[in-house]
Amino acid sequence: MRVRRLDAEHDWTFGQGLGNYASQSESVAQRVKSHLRVIGF
Repeated sequence: MRVRRLDAEHDWTFGQGLGNYASQSESVAQRVKSHLRVIGF
């Protein structure tokens, strides 16, 4: 699964080609952090 990298303000990044997509381990961490923000942690 491809996950678009988020910037410091939690917005999607653009303009860097494949550099805008997180590696597998980074994408897992990003998805966990995003989920925790949604549920209020």
